[in-house]
Amino acid sequence: REYIMLFRFTPFLAAAICVAMLPPAHAQDEKLQFLLDRSPAIPNAMGYVNVGSLDKLMADTGMPRGVTETVDEYWFVADLDLAASRPKWEAGYATMKSTVDAEKLAAELGGYVDEISDRKVVWSPGQTYFMPGKENRMGILRPADRSLLTQWIDGLKGTLGTPFLQSQSNPPEDYLSMMVAIDLTGALSPVPMAKKLEGLESLKSKSPETVAGILASVEGFTVLIGRRGLNECKVMASFGKSPASLRPVAADLLAEILEQSGSSAPEIKSWKVTAKDNTLSLQGAVTESTLSGLLSVFSLQDQARKTARLSDGESSSRSRAHQRGYRAKNF
Repeated sequence: REYIMLFRFTPFLAAAICVAMLPPAHAQDEKLQFLLDRSPAIPNAMGYVNVGSLDKLMADTGMPRGVTETVDEYWFVADLDLAASRPKWEAGYATMKSTVDAEKLAAELGGYVDEISDRKVVWSPGQTYFMPGKENRMGILRPADRSLLTQWIDGLKGTLGTPFLQSQSNPPEDYLSMMVAIDLTGALSPVPMAKKLEGLESLKSKSPETVAGILASVEGFTVLIGRRGLNECKVMASFGKSPASLRPVAADLLAEILEQSGSSAPEIKSWKVTAKDNTLSLQGAVTESTLSGLLSVFSLQDQARKTARLSDGESSSRSRAHQRGYRAKNF
């Protein structure tokens, strides 16, 4: 199971941060910290996307355009099922380009308007709650668990962010297109992992037990994409043990693991690898398939885009057709 989890998460490690020299975070960059402070339950993942900036980078490299026409940015926390690479729940906000009316949205979705702690919320048959708010901000929670939504709105739990997520919660948004952080503390066991690492070409000169011990000490990794381009990318993984001994083989090891998992990314072999203290960094170019794979793990951006389009006045017949197609695709 641990090796499967490692395979499933290597696409994250192939995505990136195109950041040359990022300045310290500013005091106004508190979106993720706010979510952690009011998270409805303990999360192990969080992310931020500036949709316009990321869309431009993708368009510049010939990738399909994103959701710029309806959404400015979104940020989220989630409890990610690490083995399945799917969230057990997601909660976050999106800044829309236009105001969303709760009654109209409920009618378009075939849902209803509810009220929790004096807040209007929309229940959707797609197992999603929507919370239209001020300044075109839309709260989104999946699945549609009313108790979880109540805890989120009332902020009853207090700060639930893990130490790793807390350490990554104030990225310099003015310089970012995207950031995703995954907490992996205690998720991997070195015992079965060592067996699975045996026979890998990239580890001919390394002891599988030693490598497994280092990899299993991983506390989490952060993927950031800056605003200069997708060809200058970097991923940072934090460990409980020094990963310095892995630096010479890290790129080949990652590429080999990806190939065995059916997600070939041979360009990773050319990535630059550095190690400092307990952090291992890989830098190189990100591909369309890798970036798309990372974005598809979480669904809030798609929920925000579909919601905005429905709320922006599509005809009833077109909305119903869109809704039927949406349900068939996602549920």
